[in-house]
Amino acid sequence: MNGSITTLSEQVSLIEHRISTNEDNLTNLDSRVKFLEKENSFLRDKVDDLRKQKPLIQTFVFCGFRSGAEGRDTVDFIQRLILLLLGADKFPVPPGHSNVPTAALRQCHRSPKTGPGQYWLNS
Repeated sequence: MNGSITTLSEQVSLIEHRISTNEDNLTNLDSRVKFLEKENSFLRDKVDDLRKQKPLIQTFVFCGFRSGAEGRDTVDFIQRLILLLLGADKFPVPPGHSNVPTAALRQCHRSPKTGPGQYWLNS
């Protein structure tokens, strides 16, 4: 009878130790979850702020071209000009194109506010 009581006492001690360890682990995990929730909230706010900001638009002016030098496709003309001036190796080849790099342009037009041969280029 004493042997079985001793065995039960050892098992209870082992169970109590495991419960205590699990409680400690839960406390640790709870604090980590709270920290990650706080960090996630901060990062979401940061992303929202960045989405609300206006995108950076870079404007370049190219001068000295005769009227009509660009032909019918002003964007293609300026893209080829940029690749020629800066080097095609500085620009990526877009997927689906066979080794043809491109400069990313959103719009390109001859500005009526400038003199002949001047282009405004927004990228």
